[in-house]
Amino acid sequence: MLATEIKRVFMNKSFIMVILIGVIAGCIGLKAYNDNVYFHRLAGNEEAISAFDAWLYALGVSPSSLLKLILVILISIPFSDSYIYDKKSGYINFIRTRCSFNKYIYSKIIANGIAGGTAVLLIFFILLIISGFIYPFNIPNTELNYVPYGFFEDIYMNSPFMYVVIILLLGSFFGIVFATLGLSSSIYFYNRFAVTAYPFVFYVILVVLAQIFGIRFLLPIILVTPFSILGISLTEIITGYLIIISITIIQLYSLIKKGKSEIY
Repeated sequence: MLATEIKRVFMNKSFIMVILIGVIAGCIGLKAYNDNVYFHRLAGNEEAISAFDAWLYALGVSPSSLLKLILVILISIPFSDSYIYDKKSGYINFIRTRCSFNKYIYSKIIANGIAGGTAVLLIFFILLIISGFIYPFNIPNTELNYVPYGFFEDIYMNSPFMYVVIILLLGSFFGIVFATLGLSSSIYFYNRFAVTAYPFVFYVILVVLAQIFGIRFLLPIILVTPFSILGISLTEIITGYLIIISITIIQLYSLIKKGKSEIY
C-alpha cells in the first residue's frame, strides 16, 4: 500500500509543477543578489561574492524572494488533498476491500510527508546548484556578506557546506510537518481546495498572533529559514515545531477515528 501511495505522489504532474514554481520563485531572490554584487564587482571585492550568500537570498533573505511566501502552499499541492480525493472518487471503497483502513491511512500519511519533504528539499537543492553555477562557493566574508546571526552562526562562517546541510534538513522537516498538517485538515473539510489552502491560512494566523503578542517562536518562517530573523535560537525553533506538531497529531487522531467510523 505504501509503495502505491508513493507512486501516486511522484507520478503526479503537480509534483513537478510545484518544483518548477518553487525554483522560479527562488530565482527572483537570486536576481536581487545579482544586483547587489554588481557593486562588489565594481569595487574589486570578488571575494565577497559567494554562492552561499546567493542561496540564502533565494530562500528568503531578499525582500523580493517569493519563495518564502508561497512555500507553504507548494508543500500542500502534491498530495495533501488526496484523502478527500479518494473519498470523493470512491477510490477509498476500492482500497478498503484490499487492505485495512489503518494500513491505508498510515501509508497515506507517510507518502504525503515524503511528498512535502522531498518538494522542499529539491527546490532548495536545485537553487543551491544554480547559485553554484553562477557564483563561486567562497567562504563568506564577515565584513561584506550577509551573516545569519543566531542559529548556528559559527557553523555558517566556518563550514558553510555544513550549514547548507542543516538548512536542507530543516526545510525537509518543514515540508513534512506542513504537508501532514494539510492532510490532517481533512477532518474539517470535504473540499480539496480548502485542504490545500489550510496550511497557508494556518501559517498566516501564526504570523498575526506572533505580531500581536510579540512571540517570536510562533513565526513559522523561522522553522524553515531561521536566518530570516536575527538572533533566532534553536530553542525557539523547537518550540515552534512542537506547537504545530501537537495540533497536527490531534487533527490526525480525529481524522483516523472519523475515517474508521465511516467505514465500519
